[in-house]
Parts: sequence; structure tokens; C-alpha cells
Amino acid sequence: MSQVGRNDPCPCGSGRKYKKCCLPNEEASRNPWRGFWSYAEKQKLIKSSENYPVGQCLINPDWKETGQARIVITRRQENGNFIIGVYLVDTYCLGVKSAFCNAEFTAGEVKETLLARCYFDQRPEAIDLGYAKAIILGAVEYAWNLGFEPDPDFKLARCVLGSEYPEEQYHSRFGGPNGKPLFVVGPEDDAEAIMQKLSRRLGQEGFNYILPA
Repeated sequence: MSQVGRNDPCPCGSGRKYKKCCLPNEEASRNPWRGFWSYAEKQKLIKSSENYPVGQCLINPDWKETGQARIVITRRQENGNFIIGVYLVDTYCLGVKSAFCNAEFTAGEVKETLLARCYFDQRPEAIDLGYAKAIILGAVEYAWNLGFEPDPDFKLARCVLGSEYPEEQYHSRFGGPNGKPLFVVGPEDDAEAIMQKLSRRLGQEGFNYILPA
């Protein structure tokens, strides 16, 4: 079998150049240090996110009614790929329950993989970055006052938001419909521990909760 050149079409049939498709994975399998340096390079990109323009800033349209905001932010890199930040935000009680970030996502991966998974049930709405920051950072502060820290991965994913805080023009309300924290028990929540913490801080009448059916 003849050797495939770096700029030749990839043998997998993707239509992309070999160097932009399967070659990096093949090199990584031959060199175990390649994966480490690739991760370090991506971390460097993520930490400098605010130097790259925002591509998309999206949210599920029913977030105010459900108290669960799914926010996706992309930033366009110089090579045309994207830095991404994904945030599952509980505005009723727990703040940022899950966060994820990465770099070097292609446009196809953003559309066909990332957005398809995050918004599998409805079409997302576009919002500006300032509003997204107000929701995410406001929820983090609200949850922190209740004794809850954001997902540990938020420390790095926070960089995708940029360093500036949102302007005062953005106003988001946190807590349940009646103003009290509302804990909606999710499948991965330690419900007993969370409710004990809320009870100690607020008393049994200081919050509401919804158990799964």
C-alpha cells in the first residue's frame, strides 16, 4: 500500500485532508506524549478564550419555566475551528451543575455532535454573551449563598465566558416561582445530602423540592 501524504485526501473517505482528519489520532497512538501536549495546547487556547470572537451563544427557550438552562458558547479560533463552553445551570437552586469546555472543534462537530446533543428536544434561542454571563454567574452566586459550589470543571470553563462581569442592564431572577429555593431532584443528585444542607441553612420551611415521579 502506498504511503498517504499529509495533504492527500484522507483514506477514511471523509473528504478532508489526511493531516486534518485521521493523521493526528494515528500519531497520538504512536507517541503517548502527543495526547498530553495536545491537551496542554487546548487548555492554553481555552484560557485565552476572550481573545477570540464569539461565534454562537445559545440557550433552551424554556429555561425560565423549568429552572434548567442549557447554555452553549462557541468562540472562533484563527484556524476556523472553535473553542466551546457548555453549561447546565440550575437557576432555582444548585447553580452550575455541570460544565464542559474544549477547543479545536470543527464546525461540523459543533453542529452535528455538540448542538444535536445539547438541544435534542427543542430549537435553541440565541442570546448575547452578556446575558449568558448574567445567568451563569448569577446562578453560581445564588447557589454559593446556599452552600453549593459549581461543578469543578467550571473553573476552566469559566474562561470561555471572558474575564469581564456582565453589565447591570442584565437582570435574572433566581430561586423558584415563589421566591424560595426550589430543589428539583435530578437523576445524579445526592438528594438526601442536598436537602439536609438546605434544611440546616434555611430550615424545613425555607425551601421547596420536587421529587421524581
